[in-house]
This record gives sequence, structure tokens and C-alpha cells, in this order.
Amino acid sequence: MLGSRKIRVAAGIFVLAAVWNLLWPRVHFYVSTDAVIDAPVIAVRAPVDGTIVAASPGLGAPVRPETTLLRLQRNPDMELGAARLRGEALAARAEVDALDAEIARTKGRIAALEDRARQEARIEIAFLTARLTEAVEERRRYEALWDQAVRALDRQRRLGEAGSVADARVEAAEGEVAVADALIAGADARIAAIRLEIEALEAGLPTPSGTGRRDAALDRLEDLGLLVSDLATRRAIAQGRLDGLTARLRETGDLPDMPEHFAPAAATTGVIWRPSPPAGASAARGADLAEVLDCSRRFLEVVLDESIIEQVPPGTPARVRLRGAETSFLARVAFRRAVGGGTALTQELQDEPANMRGGGVRVYLTLPPADIAADGVAERFCDVGRTAEVQIDRPPVLPRVAAWIERARDFFEPEGTIAGTGRAASSG
Repeated sequence: MLGSRKIRVAAGIFVLAAVWNLLWPRVHFYVSTDAVIDAPVIAVRAPVDGTIVAASPGLGAPVRPETTLLRLQRNPDMELGAARLRGEALAARAEVDALDAEIARTKGRIAALEDRARQEARIEIAFLTARLTEAVEERRRYEALWDQAVRALDRQRRLGEAGSVADARVEAAEGEVAVADALIAGADARIAAIRLEIEALEAGLPTPSGTGRRDAALDRLEDLGLLVSDLATRRAIAQGRLDGLTARLRETGDLPDMPEHFAPAAATTGVIWRPSPPAGASAARGADLAEVLDCSRRFLEVVLDESIIEQVPPGTPARVRLRGAETSFLARVAFRRAVGGGTALTQELQDEPANMRGGGVRVYLTLPPADIAADGVAERFCDVGRTAEVQIDRPPVLPRVAAWIERARDFFEPEGTIAGTGRAASSG
């Protein structure tokens, strides 16, 4: 009986100890087991087209500041290609300038011909106006002759009826009237023709009785207009070719300022995240040659409940234990930001767990630089991508309890009473 009681007491103590060990960290710390270690990756890009003559160290190899990562030799054909591009660009520029000059000259000839045509039209209109005045006056003279012939015919008819003149005299008088009618009709036709020519000149059209000079001038103007359109089309094509060559030259860059050999050195302590292609491989300008994981700027990201955002200011200490490790190390909160349920502010990490993509507050902790000389650190890529358990210090328990009691007291006591007396506060 006594032995069974001891067993129950021991079991109870064991259970209490287990519960205490389980709950104690969560009473004194904010605990998360989904933290992920991350670090920036630095890319090395080719400044010129070239050939890799010395490849970078292999995957996971440690590198230190000033360590030469690789060696790239500029492609000798690149300078020849750039020279050819410059020559083509100069030829295209000369073609554009020549076409601009030809267009300007042709437009000048068109303007001169148009001005000359206007002057000729003005002179012809003045000449035809004078002829019109002459024709009108001539018609008036013909009308006077017609009136005289009509009066003469009337007189001859009266004399003929009286037997004083022969019939031949009457017929001659009738002939004079007919001649006067014909003269008036001819004058009317000339007046109409002159007015038609004036209208044609004012409308910029060839005159029916012209010598052909205006017809030739208008044809020449039309030909020159077509020539300007053709020159403008050729100029647009040449300008497009020039723009394309200029863009390619801009991509090529200023070769005299580019190194013949490119041998970048590591700017920080890290490991090779992505090695370069082997020696002898070609590289295009702007292509990524290699990537270095910066092990001196590691950080850790953990997602906690958003309600604790005010309780973990920058500098708050935290204990970090990598999953699978037996020891922990110290880290400090660098900054934190709230993250809603959307993805607008979510930064994807290399090995981000799915449960970190929701809402809450993201807390970023700075980690000490990794010692790449230590055994296995470089091979593990400075532990980037590993998950860890994080314990961030909570505020002390007793101050929180006192704050809860104070809030409860303020809630239950009427406003304006003195705490502990139940009497209204007075000014006296």
C-alpha cells in the first residue's frame, strides 16, 4: 500500500514537472518553431561579352573578402562588331542627313515654283482683265453699229414701200443688220471665253487657251510632291535603321572604358551559392556568372500573433536553437512589421513554410556572422534555409498581473470615486 502511494506521488511529480517544462517557456517567452534562417545572395554579372578563363570555386565553397571569384576575358570579336556597328551607324546618319537636305531642297523648289505660278497667274489675270474690258467695249461698238444698221434698214424699207429706192438697197440694209448681229454674237463669245480663263486662273487650273507652260508647271509641282513623299519614306526607313544601330551600340557600351579582363573579388564572407560555368564557356554581357551567399548578414524571420507587435521592440533579446541542434545562441530583434492575409507585403523566402504565409506580425532577428572556417558551416550553406525554435522574452509576469488588476479596478469602480473608499472625490 505504501509502495503504491509512493509510485502515485512519483508519477504525479513527473507529470507536474513535464507540464511545467512544457508551459514555462510559453509563460516567459514568445515561442515559435517555424522560424527560417535567410541571407542575401549577391550575383556577379558579366560587364562584357567574353569567355570564362578561370571558373569560380565549386558549390558551397567558402570565400572571403578580396577572394577572386572568377576570371572573364573580353571577346576580341566584340570590338570588331562594335566597330562595324559604329560604321553602319555613321552611314545611316549620313543617309538621314542627305535625305533631310534633299527634302529641304525639293521643298524649296516647290515653294519657288508655286510662287512663280502665282505671279504668272496674277499677270495673266491682269492681262485677261484688260482683254475683257476691250471685248466689252468692242461689243458696245457693235451694238452702236447694230442700232445704226437697224435705223438704216427702217428708212430703206419706208423708201422702198414708197417706190423711191430699189429692192437691192433694202436687201443691202438687211445685210448690214445681220453683220451687226454676228459681230455682237462674236463679242459675247470672246467675253465668255475671257471670263472662263480668269475663273480657271483664280482656281489654280490651266487655262483653255494657254500655251502649255502652266500645264507643265502644275505637272512639275505634282512630280515634286511625289518625290518629297518618297524621300520622306526613305528617310523614315533610314532613321529606323539608325535608331536600331544606336540601341545596339548602347547595349555594347563604351569599349575603351571596359576591362579586357574581368576578375571580380568577393565583397563579403560567404559561400558559393551558384558556381560559374566551366572555363572556356562563353558569357553574354549582363548574364549572371555566379552567386555568392552573404553569410555575414544572416537574419531570421518568425511570424507571431499580431497582438505582440508593441511588446517586441528592436533590441529585444531572443534565444535561437536550430532544429536538430543541442545548443542555442543569442539573437536580437532588428525590426518587425504587420502582415495581413494578402500577399502584397509578403516576401517569399527560399524555404518558407506554408503556415508563414498568413497574417500576423513578422519579426526579423539579426544573427551573428557565420564562421565559414568552422567544420561543416560552409557545406551547410551557413544554415540558410534551416528552421529554428525561437524564444523571445516576454514582459515580466508580475507587472502584467498588476496591470490586469488595475484595468479591472478601473472597470468596476465608478468614475470619480477614490480607490478603496467608495466615496466620491471632492475638491475640499
